[in-house]
Amino acid sequence: MKRFLVGMICLLGLLSSSLFGAVHETLPTYHWVYDYLDFLQRRGFCTELSMLESPYTRGEVAESILLCCQTPGNDIGLTANILARLEREFSSEIQRLAANDELVRDVNAGIWTQHDGNFDDDGSVYRDVLRGSVGGSIGEHFYAQSSIIASQYDYNDPLYKGYKWRGMAAYTEQAYMTWHNENFQVKFGRDFLRWGPGKSGSLIMSNICRPLDMVQAAAFWGPFRYSFLAAELDPFSGNVRRFLSGHRLAAKFMDGRVEAAITELVLYGGENKTFNFVYLNPVIFYHGAKKNGAGDNNVLPAVDLSLFPLKNWQVYGSLLIDDIQVEKTVTGDLEPNEIGWLAGTGWAVPFGFSGLDVNLEYVRVANRTYKTSHYQEIYLHRNVPIGHPLGNDFDHWQFTA
Repeated sequence: MKRFLVGMICLLGLLSSSLFGAVHETLPTYHWVYDYLDFLQRRGFCTELSMLESPYTRGEVAESILLCCQTPGNDIGLTANILARLEREFSSEIQRLAANDELVRDVNAGIWTQHDGNFDDDGSVYRDVLRGSVGGSIGEHFYAQSSIIASQYDYNDPLYKGYKWRGMAAYTEQAYMTWHNENFQVKFGRDFLRWGPGKSGSLIMSNICRPLDMVQAAAFWGPFRYSFLAAELDPFSGNVRRFLSGHRLAAKFMDGRVEAAITELVLYGGENKTFNFVYLNPVIFYHGAKKNGAGDNNVLPAVDLSLFPLKNWQVYGSLLIDDIQVEKTVTGDLEPNEIGWLAGTGWAVPFGFSGLDVNLEYVRVANRTYKTSHYQEIYLHRNVPIGHPLGNDFDHWQFTA
């Protein structure tokens, strides 16, 4: 009976998703669509979408797919199959964009489930994930979304921080409101955020980070995008509160073949602390504010880069700087530099194999890069790393094909 009810719920969810568009809904950073888009971007398609930032909205993806389908010569080999799959997923959004329908009122809803069976000596051990969402637009510029996830994977995760009930762990995964036009966007609530490149994980803000409760704003002009966020993280214990602020300047040139970004994050907090208005300033330099008495904090600047020097060949990298010893005047200056760096390269269609991608990546993060002597300044959110998933003090090589 339980399986039947889950199946009926999923069927209703699929029907509702097909009936109502969701142009402004953001896609979770773990969504399967990102792998497909990465495949296309390595081949020169969908370059309107950033290689260094996500999540994307369903409308952004649909618009990029529509441009691909309208470009002559983009219907060859496996690329055509990938585009066909994406066209089916975003059919309602593509139809709306193609018809130039105005989003005066727009409602979307959906439910999906994931089920795995692992067999052992005792029989079958099942792991279920159930996710439901609802959202809606009022006019062209305002959108609200709420999504809940229930997972047996989280229930069995010893690091999971949250409520557990009857073999399931459930929480609100997304709950946000956005206002946007061509040049500005403001978001309030809980949503995903990824900044930086990397197959194994980004250095500054990885795609495994739990959704943040935040205020986020972005301004766009020409090839440039400037973003700001202020978020409250989970408290470590008692009255110890923790806050995260960040700003980022990104730019894209040569039709997306060159993309770069400069980011600065600051994590601060303490017992009975609240937001520091210095770090709510979207254009102040956090490191300078710290040196001038803004209080204890952990500042992390980073530089990201992605470029395509040749067709089907991508080179990307990221440099994260926590502390570099220069003066050597006190005992603390004798400590090693606390930095992280990531370098990778990807080659699509090697030796003419159209369905093959190869990628080589190296990551090095020094000890104590994501943490200080103040435990509330460790870059974790609900026991999950905000930066690279492997944390501190590691070297990591990864080859995928």
